[in-house]
Amino acid sequence: MDTVDVSLNQGRATVKLKAGNHATLVQLRAAVAKNGFANKEATIIAAGEISSSAGQPKFQVSGTDESFVLSASPGTMLNPAASVLVEGTVPAAEKDKSSTTLQVKSVKQP
Repeated sequence: MDTVDVSLNQGRATVKLKAGNHATLVQLRAAVAKNGFANKEATIIAAGEISSSAGQPKFQVSGTDESFVLSASPGTMLNPAASVLVEGTVPAAEKDKSSTTLQVKSVKQP
């Protein structure tokens, strides 16, 4: 980890990871739950690759086995690309499950 900022008043933790890390959202959420806190929607910015599987765009996070099905507002380009930076939100997961949908806010070439 690079930095962690916790606001108990806002019920929010901001975690910034160092480039090249291999931590996954599933691992981060497990650590949050282990410490007695509820997991909520997560905003992520991650490097990876956009591909398509059965006509559905997917995002593979670089350096991990974590992937998300992409959902985006009309007009947001989700073309397959080998190296992109994606910003978006992942909804809170149900207990003992992981959320696999990433609502895309932006896609940028690094």
